[in-house]
Amino acid sequence: MTSTDVHRLAVRSPADLLAAVPYLLGFHPADSVVVVAMRGRRVVFAARADLPDPAEAPADRARHLVGVVRRQRVDAATVVGYGPAHRVTPAVDAVRDALDEGGLVLLDALRVTDGRWWSYLCGEARCCPPEGRPYDPGSSQVTASAVFAGQVALPDRAALAAQVAPVSGPARAAMREAVAKAERRLTRLVEDA
Repeated sequence: MTSTDVHRLAVRSPADLLAAVPYLLGFHPADSVVVVAMRGRRVVFAARADLPDPAEAPADRARHLVGVVRRQRVDAATVVGYGPAHRVTPAVDAVRDALDEGGLVLLDALRVTDGRWWSYLCGEARCCPPEGRPYDPGSSQVTASAVFAGQVALPDRAALAAQVAPVSGPARAAMREAVAKAERRLTRLVEDA
Protein backbone atom coordinates (compact mmCIF):
# COMPACT_ATOMS: atom_id res chain seq x y z
CA MET A 1 0.00 0.00 0.00
CA THR A 2 1.35 3.45 -0.90
CA SER A 3 0.77 6.70 0.98
CA THR A 4 -1.86 7.73 -1.58
CA ASP A 5 -3.90 4.54 -1.24
CA VAL A 6 -7.13 4.86 0.72
CA HIS A 7 -7.52 2.15 3.31
CA ARG A 8 -11.05 0.89 3.80
CA LEU A 9 -12.34 -0.60 7.01
CA ALA A 10 -15.03 -3.25 6.65
CA VAL A 11 -17.92 -2.45 9.00
CA ARG A 12 -20.41 -5.27 9.26
CA SER A 13 -22.04 -4.78 12.67
CA PRO A 14 -22.72 -2.15 15.31
CA ALA A 15 -19.65 -3.37 17.23
CA ASP A 16 -17.52 -2.88 14.09
CA LEU A 17 -18.89 0.62 13.67
CA LEU A 18 -18.11 1.44 17.30
CA ALA A 19 -14.56 0.18 16.79
CA ALA A 20 -14.21 2.36 13.67
CA VAL A 21 -15.51 5.62 15.18
CA PRO A 22 -12.26 6.55 16.99
CA TYR A 23 -10.34 6.15 13.71
CA LEU A 24 -12.90 8.23 11.84
CA LEU A 25 -12.58 11.03 14.42
CA GLY A 26 -8.90 10.62 15.32
CA PHE A 27 -9.65 10.08 19.02
CA HIS A 28 -11.80 8.02 21.38
CA PRO A 29 -14.97 10.03 22.06
CA ALA A 30 -16.51 10.48 25.50
CA ASP A 31 -19.54 12.51 26.58
CA SER A 32 -20.27 12.96 22.88
CA VAL A 33 -22.82 12.44 20.19
CA VAL A 34 -21.38 11.24 16.88
CA VAL A 35 -23.05 11.04 13.51
CA VAL A 36 -21.51 8.58 11.06
CA ALA A 37 -22.84 9.42 7.61
CA MET A 38 -23.02 7.28 4.51
CA ARG A 39 -23.42 7.74 0.81
CA GLY A 40 -24.64 4.45 -0.57
CA ARG A 41 -22.78 1.71 1.29
CA ARG A 42 -19.73 3.83 2.19
CA VAL A 43 -19.02 5.81 5.30
CA VAL A 44 -17.97 9.21 3.97
CA PHE A 45 -18.15 11.50 6.97
CA ALA A 46 -18.25 11.56 10.74
CA ALA A 47 -19.10 14.53 12.91
CA ARG A 48 -19.01 14.85 16.69
CA ALA A 49 -20.39 17.24 19.28
CA ASP A 50 -20.22 17.43 23.06
CA LEU A 51 -23.29 16.18 24.87
CA PRO A 52 -25.37 19.19 25.88
CA ASP A 53 -25.59 20.24 29.48
CA PRO A 54 -28.61 18.49 31.08
CA ALA A 55 -30.33 21.88 31.54
CA GLU A 56 -29.83 22.77 27.87
CA ALA A 57 -32.37 21.84 25.19
CA PRO A 58 -30.48 19.66 22.67
CA ALA A 59 -32.53 20.51 19.55
CA ASP A 60 -30.47 23.51 18.33
CA ARG A 61 -27.17 21.66 18.72
CA ALA A 62 -28.65 18.60 16.97
CA ARG A 63 -29.91 20.67 14.02
CA HIS A 64 -26.48 22.28 13.66
CA LEU A 65 -24.75 18.88 13.71
CA VAL A 66 -27.15 17.45 11.14
CA GLY A 67 -26.71 20.57 8.97
CA VAL A 68 -22.98 19.91 8.87
CA VAL A 69 -23.64 16.29 7.95
CA ARG A 70 -26.19 17.14 5.23
CA ARG A 71 -23.68 19.43 3.48
CA GLN A 72 -21.67 16.29 2.72
CA ARG A 73 -24.46 15.11 0.39
CA VAL A 74 -25.06 11.88 2.27
CA ASP A 75 -28.23 9.84 2.37
CA ALA A 76 -28.08 7.85 5.60
CA ALA A 77 -26.52 8.01 9.04
CA THR A 78 -26.04 6.25 12.33
CA VAL A 79 -26.07 8.21 15.60
CA VAL A 80 -23.84 7.12 18.47
CA GLY A 81 -24.03 8.63 21.93
CA TYR A 82 -21.18 8.14 24.38
CA GLY A 83 -22.02 8.50 28.05
CA PRO A 84 -24.72 7.73 30.62
CA ALA A 85 -28.28 7.20 29.42
CA HIS A 86 -29.73 10.27 31.16
CA ARG A 87 -27.38 12.51 29.13
CA VAL A 88 -27.13 10.53 25.89
CA THR A 89 -30.79 9.71 25.26
CA PRO A 90 -32.05 13.32 24.89
CA ALA A 91 -29.11 14.18 22.59
CA VAL A 92 -29.56 11.07 20.42
CA ASP A 93 -33.33 11.66 20.23
CA ALA A 94 -32.75 15.26 19.13
CA VAL A 95 -30.29 14.17 16.43
CA ARG A 96 -32.71 11.46 15.28
CA ASP A 97 -35.44 14.10 14.90
CA ALA A 98 -33.08 16.45 13.05
CA LEU A 99 -32.00 13.65 10.69
CA ASP A 100 -35.65 12.91 9.96
CA GLU A 101 -36.39 16.62 9.35
CA GLY A 102 -33.35 16.72 7.05
CA GLY A 103 -34.59 13.80 4.98
CA LEU A 104 -31.77 11.43 5.94
CA VAL A 105 -32.35 7.74 6.59
CA LEU A 106 -31.50 6.69 10.14
CA LEU A 107 -29.70 3.35 10.05
CA ASP A 108 -29.28 2.95 13.80
CA ALA A 109 -29.04 4.92 17.02
CA LEU A 110 -26.64 3.56 19.63
CA ARG A 111 -25.51 4.37 23.14
CA VAL A 112 -22.09 3.38 24.48
CA THR A 113 -21.20 3.28 28.16
CA ASP A 114 -18.58 1.33 30.11
CA GLY A 115 -17.70 -1.20 27.42
CA ARG A 116 -21.32 -1.93 26.48
CA TRP A 117 -23.60 -0.71 23.71
CA TRP A 118 -27.36 -0.49 23.28
CA SER A 119 -29.47 0.16 20.21
CA TYR A 120 -32.37 2.56 20.56
CA LEU A 121 -34.00 1.04 17.48
CA CYS A 122 -33.71 -2.68 18.22
CA GLY A 123 -36.19 -4.22 20.62
CA GLU A 124 -35.15 -7.82 19.98
CA ALA A 125 -33.71 -9.20 23.25
CA ARG A 126 -31.80 -11.91 21.36
CA CYS A 127 -29.55 -9.41 19.57
CA CYS A 128 -30.02 -6.32 21.75
CA PRO A 129 -30.42 -7.44 25.37
CA PRO A 130 -31.66 -4.90 27.94
CA GLU A 131 -28.30 -5.03 29.75
CA GLY A 132 -26.54 -4.05 26.53
CA ARG A 133 -23.96 -5.89 24.45
CA PRO A 134 -20.39 -6.01 25.69
CA TYR A 135 -17.75 -4.96 23.23
CA ASP A 136 -14.01 -4.54 23.30
CA PRO A 137 -12.81 -2.25 20.51
CA GLY A 138 -9.22 -3.28 21.25
CA SER A 139 -9.91 -6.83 20.10
CA SER A 140 -11.87 -5.87 16.98
CA GLN A 141 -10.74 -6.80 13.48
CA VAL A 142 -11.64 -3.23 12.48
CA THR A 143 -9.21 -1.86 15.08
CA ALA A 144 -6.48 -4.24 13.92
CA SER A 145 -7.03 -3.21 10.29
CA ALA A 146 -6.94 0.48 11.17
CA VAL A 147 -3.72 0.15 13.16
CA PHE A 148 -2.13 -1.96 10.41
CA ALA A 149 -3.01 0.79 7.92
CA GLY A 150 -1.26 3.34 10.14
CA GLN A 151 -4.38 5.07 11.40
CA VAL A 152 -4.25 6.55 14.88
CA ALA A 153 -6.95 7.07 17.48
CA LEU A 154 -5.69 9.27 20.27
CA PRO A 155 -7.00 8.62 23.79
CA ASP A 156 -9.30 11.66 23.89
CA ARG A 157 -10.18 14.98 22.30
CA ALA A 158 -7.73 16.84 24.54
CA ALA A 159 -4.84 14.80 23.10
CA LEU A 160 -5.94 15.74 19.57
CA ALA A 161 -6.25 19.42 20.52
CA ALA A 162 -2.77 19.32 22.06
CA GLN A 163 -1.32 18.06 18.77
CA VAL A 164 -2.62 21.09 16.88
CA ALA A 165 -2.25 23.67 19.65
CA PRO A 166 0.01 26.61 18.87
CA VAL A 167 3.54 26.49 20.21
CA SER A 168 4.16 28.85 23.13
CA GLY A 169 6.94 30.02 25.40
CA PRO A 170 10.60 29.47 24.50
CA ALA A 171 9.69 27.02 21.73
CA ARG A 172 7.60 29.75 20.05
CA ALA A 173 10.49 32.23 20.19
CA ALA A 174 12.86 29.63 18.72
CA MET A 175 10.35 28.84 15.97
CA ARG A 176 9.93 32.52 15.09
CA GLU A 177 13.72 32.90 14.87
CA ALA A 178 13.99 29.83 12.64
CA VAL A 179 11.24 31.17 10.35
CA ALA A 180 12.96 34.57 10.12
CA LYS A 181 16.26 32.86 9.28
CA ALA A 182 14.58 30.75 6.60
CA GLU A 183 12.90 33.85 5.11
CA ARG A 184 16.26 35.67 4.94
CA ARG A 185 17.84 32.66 3.24
CA LEU A 186 14.97 32.36 0.77
CA THR A 187 15.25 36.06 -0.07
CA ARG A 188 18.98 35.65 -0.77
CA LEU A 189 18.36 32.60 -2.97
CA VAL A 190 15.66 34.40 -4.96
CA GLU A 191 17.86 37.46 -5.42
CA ASP A 192 20.81 35.32 -6.58
CA ALA A 193 18.61 33.48 -9.06
